Amino acid sequence: MNLGRFPRLRFGHLPTPLEPLENLSRELGGPDIWIKRDDCTGLPPVETKPANSNPDGEAKGKTPTSY
Repeated sequence: MNLGRFPRLRFGHLPTPLEPLENLSRELGGPDIWIKRDDCTGLPPVETKPANSNPDGEAKGKTPTSY
C-alpha cells in the first residue's frame, strides 16, 4: 500500500517547547531547571478518571449519618 498518496495531517504543534524556570532556579540557588510545555500542543486536554472511580458516578462507602 502506497501511503505517500495521502496528505500528511498535523494534529498538534510539535515538538513542544522547553522553557527555563528562572525564578525556581534562582530560588534553589543555581541549578538550571527547565519544563517541557506539553500544554502548548494546541490539542484539547485528555480527560482521565481515577482508577477507583465508580462508573455510576455515585459515591462509595458509608452513608452520611444525621446528627
